[in-house]
Amino acid sequence: MIKIFHTSDVHLGLKFMRARYSDATRTFLVEARMKTLATMVEMATERQCDLFVVAGDLFDTTGVPKKLVRDAAEVLRRFEGTVVVLPGNHDYVKANDDTIWPAFEEQLGEGNILLQGEEPCDLRPNLNCVLFPGVCKAKHSRENAIG
Repeated sequence: MIKIFHTSDVHLGLKFMRARYSDATRTFLVEARMKTLATMVEMATERQCDLFVVAGDLFDTTGVPKKLVRDAAEVLRRFEGTVVVLPGNHDYVKANDDTIWPAFEEQLGEGNILLQGEEPCDLRPNLNCVLFPGVCKAKHSRENAIG
């Protein structure tokens, strides 16, 4: 049996500019997203999950600050299992102009996985599991990422 902690749409870096929040409230909400990610990692570790999966939109845009990218990878690295991150339509993989994912992958550490292609990801023999990613390559697309 494999225990999976699954989340998506964390949207780190969301600035909350559309609503009329005070600066203090906006700051609180921005920081709460990272704290929520850290809490989820702690919960998954406490529950002895094997996989921590972020299935899209870890970041709100592909233009978030590099410090935020490094901080997110550091938080995920604390998980005591395998982390798998799949970019979504807000933080999609850009062909020749990728600003966040190389730095993220480097910080994420060995044994953790950033899914950037469409090839199945075989986690055997450590985990009896094969992942079939549907990677977003644009914010809006006419093509279904999983065929």
